[in-house]
Amino acid sequence: KGVQQAALVAERLESVDVTRIYSSDLIRAKETARAVAEAKGLDVVTSLALRERSLGDWAYRKYADVQASGGGDSLISWWDAPPNGESLGVLAARVIPFLASLGSTPATTLVVAHGGVIRVICGLLDGVDRDAIGKNKIPNATPIVRVVPDGMFESLAREVAGSEGES
Repeated sequence: KGVQQAALVAERLESVDVTRIYSSDLIRAKETARAVAEAKGLDVVTSLALRERSLGDWAYRKYADVQASGGGDSLISWWDAPPNGESLGVLAARVIPFLASLGSTPATTLVVAHGGVIRVICGLLDGVDRDAIGKNKIPNATPIVRVVPDGMFESLAREVAGSEGES
């Protein structure tokens, strides 16, 4: 199913003039990025910064089990984290500076990542209240387009760095 979804993403982006591609180094995202890159004749640059949020001790637990144990709110919280895992705020403090480091160019950049990463990027770009970012649904293997003004990621990087520890 994942291979089919990656091919569909490449097809959907066929008419988009993508000039650079960045991806999480995890297999599913990397393979999706590779499908687009092959169609565009581009290389994929992978980064640990685009990895999915660490769920720590809950990494291999079913969502229903985490909810039943009272931990469901930590999965959608900007401030709270699963035991030994990352909050959405900590995830943002990892992802947004990486995006800021890419610099402002007229390039159309494709970022292939995971639900938590995309949720944080889109939520911050769209001005969603941080307490609501974790509740946003992210469709699987579906291109999401944002036009990002010059300096936006740099500004957001300063913002998330300054508020990472607040609660």
